[in-house]
Amino acid sequence: MKPTRTRTGIPAPRVGSLWIWRGNNYDVVDYMPYATPPFITLREHGSDATLNQCLWTGKLSAAVSTTTNKPEFTLDVPTISSSAMLTTLSIGKWSENKEDKAATDQVNASYGATEAASKLTKALLGGRCAELQDVQRIENAARRAHKALTLPWDDQKQRVLVGTKIQQHVHDMSVHQEKHEDAVEILCSRYNQLVVDAQLTNGALYNPDDYPPVTQVRASFYFRVAHKPVPHSGHFMTDLHNESLAIAKESCDRDNALNLATMVEGLFKPVYEMLGNMSERLDYEDTGEIEEYYTKPTKANPDGVKRTRKVGVKVFNDTLVSNVLDVAQKLEDYNLANDPNIYTATRKIKAVLDVVTPDALRDDAALRKATKRGIDEVIASLPSLDM
Repeated sequence: MKPTRTRTGIPAPRVGSLWIWRGNNYDVVDYMPYATPPFITLREHGSDATLNQCLWTGKLSAAVSTTTNKPEFTLDVPTISSSAMLTTLSIGKWSENKEDKAATDQVNASYGATEAASKLTKALLGGRCAELQDVQRIENAARRAHKALTLPWDDQKQRVLVGTKIQQHVHDMSVHQEKHEDAVEILCSRYNQLVVDAQLTNGALYNPDDYPPVTQVRASFYFRVAHKPVPHSGHFMTDLHNESLAIAKESCDRDNALNLATMVEGLFKPVYEMLGNMSERLDYEDTGEIEEYYTKPTKANPDGVKRTRKVGVKVFNDTLVSNVLDVAQKLEDYNLANDPNIYTATRKIKAVLDVVTPDALRDDAALRKATKRGIDEVIASLPSLDM
């Protein structure tokens, strides 16, 4: 059943009809009246772009004008500012590493070296403090999660977070923050004993004056997450002089354009790398020939262990396919500028990989060749990173 009216009772636009929007002619190529609010997709009139290359997809609202008594439509096209946020993750820590000036001078003198030739840095807690390693492990995990959900934006350590990922980001960072605080508390509760133990591990390098009080150590650790809107030229105060306002808006738009270019490069770079790796991994012939080889020598097996393997067959993990699909999905999620190149790239990647499995690629030579050919075609069609 085709709907004929919007929720406001105003006649719905027809797919194929001609619209005038922003002073230009557009064709209506898709319309979803039962969405809340309705969605409409427009394409420049006369363009041969595909549906995924349409210039405008946005929320359509309609109301009857109180002055003309005619329907007036508003198309709310998502922008970077309306569909994403900027976020920063700041994690502070106490470092156990400290330069030992006396030991440094002694080492340089014993080797006849100059004062600046070397520097001796000691680990105050012995270098293998499990409690400190736990804090570092949690910090690393938090940074990986933060990076996986965001993309680089500027040189101020801000990263862009798309609206659909905000809830997941807030949840994940809260989990990591709680773990971080618990690990720091364990470290601080054992700190005094760890200092005592360091007298044995550090020997003559131990100096009690090197160790700050536990309150200072605890204060060195922090875990902060900040979110703020992506700035746009409409944010500027209206009481600026016209000339100043124009300069400020131009500067903001220019910065956003540069940051957007950085983000797009951050989107495409891992796609290039993963697709290239997949193409290389699938490029082999399984002749069925078997060869013997020895593993690397170990203390238990000085000569290595004798094993067999297929000649020329390349090994790849089960994640070879899923990793590429994941980065393609991220490419789609972060297409904040509605770049048709990104729509095209993700569509091609999914068309090639949605129907294959790692085991099938290992077992079926024809499928492996066809998949490699499809991947190579995708790589050739991707836009240059110099765009």
